[in-house]
Amino acid sequence: MNARINQLYDVMLQHGEDGTARFYAGLRARGISPFPNAARHEQNLYAPNPVIVGSDIIQTMTRDANSFCAALRDQVADAASLLDRAPQHIQQHYASSELAAQLIADHRRAHPLVCLDAFLVATATGVQPAYLEWQTVGTYVTMGMLMLAAAGEAWPEISQYSHGTAWPNLTPDGLAAHLQTLYTQGIADDPRTGVIVDYRPELCATRREFYAIQDLTGGVEQGMGIIDPREILHMAGGFQYRRNGTLVPIRRVYSRLVYSDVLQLEQEATADEVATIRRFYQTGDQHTWISHLLHFFYGSKADFPAFWQAGLSPCIPETQVVSPELVAEWRERVGAGPLVGYVQKPLNAQSGRDVILHPMVAQLTNGAILQREIMPLATHRTLWGTRTPEVRIMATPNENGELITGLIYNRIKSQDVFLSNAGSLARDGIPGTGEGFGIVVE
Repeated sequence: MNARINQLYDVMLQHGEDGTARFYAGLRARGISPFPNAARHEQNLYAPNPVIVGSDIIQTMTRDANSFCAALRDQVADAASLLDRAPQHIQQHYASSELAAQLIADHRRAHPLVCLDAFLVATATGVQPAYLEWQTVGTYVTMGMLMLAAAGEAWPEISQYSHGTAWPNLTPDGLAAHLQTLYTQGIADDPRTGVIVDYRPELCATRREFYAIQDLTGGVEQGMGIIDPREILHMAGGFQYRRNGTLVPIRRVYSRLVYSDVLQLEQEATADEVATIRRFYQTGDQHTWISHLLHFFYGSKADFPAFWQAGLSPCIPETQVVSPELVAEWRERVGAGPLVGYVQKPLNAQSGRDVILHPMVAQLTNGAILQREIMPLATHRTLWGTRTPEVRIMATPNENGELITGLIYNRIKSQDVFLSNAGSLARDGIPGTGEGFGIVVE
């Protein structure tokens, strides 16, 4: 870590637990609970002090994110190849050639929203990122502005080391304006005609992001709507939703649904609701999409084997697709196993579900991802000792269509724990660990 990072850690930790108490009070004042509370459907544990990362790491990750998106432009050249990336159920019922063609055209003009996750590792040239995952989806950058504002109140010295975003010369006000333009593109005359769609958003673990977007785009009365897919109505004139007793047309959509949500919805919704939801997600000419082919099937960890093979970035660990040939090769090498030093990850699951460290040969699953285990550094300093940070850039396209990183999101685990997903952090409750938004310094 560079000297400025250590200096800021020194300053922050000198405040002791009073700094954390002020930070948590600032979160509560912004409607963000620092601790899980099952009674209120609050699932997140927030770390007691922000991770501090050098801008060189963020610049490397952002360059790679742009490189990955450029590769997808070549690999996913038409609607058919885009549809092929989704499971058959999504292709048949929640997408269409029309929709895919619109998304392809969008991605030709500008890269999509991207998150890229990494641990930090030691290399011969210093600390570098090693990539765990990437997805062409949005994350929590709007809420992150609230989190960093609370951090700035708790530790005023942050302003001496950072201008408050992850990107050079981008101020918090500039980031807010950038996001507002993204969310309300084509609907600035009436942001209510834009909707954020998720399964039971009032209970979703990331619902504070939805509220932050609504606040940014006009507030409870005039900002974007927040709806469950079952609230979508198809009537003469197109798709609408009901808001304060009034029907509002839908012209722009920020979809947050994932595959597991779709399957759950189909169990709960009526036949008419399912038909409307499917038709809505198949439509490419009545409303624009901020993200869809059901949220993450455009770019995901499924791309890492090809990216690794092509040498797109030295930060991608060895990553392969499990195949019968690969299983036979491992059986020849290790017998029944385990595959020490490797991690198996399923393609269509998130949040650490079904991830297997050092899998046995019998556990290898065709089509899954087998990745070399990353040995992360414990670079994050806390009042309870050093912890291991996961760094996620949250990137959005600029006016030229290239990605910039607005903020970074972090998950912080202890050194002796494998999983870094939000659920595991909350369950373990180890002091100094949790989620948060990081400070980027030169």
